[in-house]
Amino acid sequence: MEEISLRDYFLILKKRKILIVTITVLFILVASIGTKIIIKPEYKSSTTLIIKGSEKVDSESDQKYLNEKLTKTYSEIVNSKLIKAKVGKNLNIDLNNKDVIQKIDIESIPDTDILKIEVTGSNAELVAKVANEIANVSEKEAKNMLDIEKVEIVDEAQVPKRPINLNTKKNTIIGLILGLVISIFLAFLFEYLDDTIRTPKDISRHLRLLSIGILPRVEEELVVFEKPNSFESESYRILNTSIQAIKRNKDIRTILITSSNFDEERDVVSINIGLAMAEKGDKVLLIDGNLRDSKLHTILNIDNKKGLSNILNEDLNYEETINIYGKEKDLHIITSGSDISNPSELLATDKMEGLIKKLENKYDTIILNSPAIGAISDAVTLSTVSDGTILVCEAEKTEIEDMKKGKELLEKVEANILGVVLNKIDIEKDSYYKYYYKNYYYKN
Repeated sequence: MEEISLRDYFLILKKRKILIVTITVLFILVASIGTKIIIKPEYKSSTTLIIKGSEKVDSESDQKYLNEKLTKTYSEIVNSKLIKAKVGKNLNIDLNNKDVIQKIDIESIPDTDILKIEVTGSNAELVAKVANEIANVSEKEAKNMLDIEKVEIVDEAQVPKRPINLNTKKNTIIGLILGLVISIFLAFLFEYLDDTIRTPKDISRHLRLLSIGILPRVEEELVVFEKPNSFESESYRILNTSIQAIKRNKDIRTILITSSNFDEERDVVSINIGLAMAEKGDKVLLIDGNLRDSKLHTILNIDNKKGLSNILNEDLNYEETINIYGKEKDLHIITSGSDISNPSELLATDKMEGLIKKLENKYDTIILNSPAIGAISDAVTLSTVSDGTILVCEAEKTEIEDMKKGKELLEKVEANILGVVLNKIDIEKDSYYKYYYKNYYYKN
């Protein structure tokens, strides 16, 4: 099993960047904006008083003790029900209502004669009014109760400009960190749960098969013919180079092109491989063995009145069914032919095997385009009359289990699986596959 490199981790993050960015931005918005809606804002305002007692003593320490005692007593008066009741009456509010005023704190500043009155509530203007009113009311009441020389307000309570529990900057940073952590976790989780073939590494890791080519998604189906100088056409030529190397080592003439599902564009791959081989000077015959849902003749825009089914069913000479295609008229084609009711039985006859042997004496390479491996046995049957089979799969769509089932069916009839072609890769400027594509062909 191949190890996952640091570059692979980076590519996974790059592939899932939309997910990561979306979730991170969502968390930032929830943290910075959503909390303002969800969390009720709290405001705090405070006023400070300085208290001087009228009683004087000779000792400095005794005087300090008296002042501290006076301040503590004053604190208790400020925090009394009497003061709160009068303040509530003056401002026409209920100070016991936690929806209006959450908290009133009285703090004696150590080593001073200063008392701090702090009010917390949901209304910015009200908390300032309450703090100032407590200072004013307590001043009057305390003078009647205590031996106080004077009570002086040092700082009046001001209307707070922003809530104390909504730290937008802090919440945004928390949202950013949480968003990144969760989105990166989900990116790797989705990657782990993704059971599709995505890269050549997946082919070797899960299928134990050779990856012999990767092909980009194309707009023109006949890309080798219509855009011979394009990047996509060159991909088919490189694939042809890989196939030729396999052919030389294994003495292969007839190659079956199939897949595990119905929409991997086997027809397009078969045609363009044939065109790439033919332009190199090989004598190539492309046979459409898909007698059920033939598309090859439609793509090539050629006649399908006579083809493989007619050769096998009517003893028609194969030369009467040959179509010629390409700039140099160098690709020979036998289409599927007339519709028949028993394609599986027809493909399994000795006539099919005899036809292939006869054609191998005439052509350098025969490409057999077949249906997908699945509920029908056509592809498996054709693999028995072929020297080798190439499986086509679509990047990020073909499931690993489907490919394994297809491989097992071919192995049961001892088919020679040459390798797998990874098709329809989206190669864009910042694509996840850009690295794999370039690296693959650099190595090959």
